[in-house]
Amino acid sequence: MHETSHAQTPRLRLQLQYLVPTTDTLTVTVETQGRSIPFATAYRTVRRVRHSGRAAVELTYQWRGNDGSATADTLWVDAADLTPLENHLHNGAQDAETLFEPSAAHTRYTATRGSEQRADTLVNGRLYASAELEELIRLAPLAPGYSASYSLYYGPPRQLVRLASFRVVRSEMVMGRSWQPVDCWVVDAPLSEGLNTFYVSKVDRRVVRLVNHEDPSAAFVFIR
Repeated sequence: MHETSHAQTPRLRLQLQYLVPTTDTLTVTVETQGRSIPFATAYRTVRRVRHSGRAAVELTYQWRGNDGSATADTLWVDAADLTPLENHLHNGAQDAETLFEPSAAHTRYTATRGSEQRADTLVNGRLYASAELEELIRLAPLAPGYSASYSLYYGPPRQLVRLASFRVVRSEMVMGRSWQPVDCWVVDAPLSEGLNTFYVSKVDRRVVRLVNHEDPSAAFVFIR
C-alpha cells in the first residue's frame, strides 16, 4: 500500500519545559441522556529514554475497557522536537510497527488471522504520529485564539494521513479527579473522527479533561 499526501505542515513551536516524566490513570465515562456510565480505564506514561542512539521520549498508552477490550500503544519521539521515530501498536484487530522519517512513514502490520502487509506514506512537509496528538496540543504556545494545523499519521487500514487542526477557544475552570478547580485553556480539535475538546492546565500543561464527540449521540469523557 502506498499513499502520498500533499498537506503542508508547518513546524510547531513547542514549550518542551512541560514535557516531564509522568504516569497518569484516566477514568473514561460515556455521557448520554443525562447519565454518566463507566466505560474504561486508561493508563498513560511519559518517560525520557534513549532510542536508536538518540535522546527520546517514550509515550505509552494502555486501554482497559469494561467490556474486556484492551490496546497497547508505544511511541518514541525525538526529545528535542517531538519528531516521531517509531511506533508499536497492538489493539486486538492488528499488530503494527511503524518507522518514521521527517516526511514519511513505513508500516508493517498484520491483521488478525492475516498475513503481513506493508504501507509506505510520503507527505510534503512535517509528519507527526496520531498518538502524540495530546503532546502537540498541550506543548504548543497556547494563548487566546492560538491555532495550528499539522499532518497526523494514523496508519492502515483506513486513510493513512489526515490533516488536523486545533484552536484555543476560551479559558475555563474545571474540576479534575482531585475535585480541585483548575484554570484551563479550552482547545477544540475538529478531527475527521469527531470533535475533541482538550482542557489544558495553564500551570503545568496537564490535560485535565478530554471530551470526545466521535459518537454524535454520546460524549466520551477522559478525566485525570
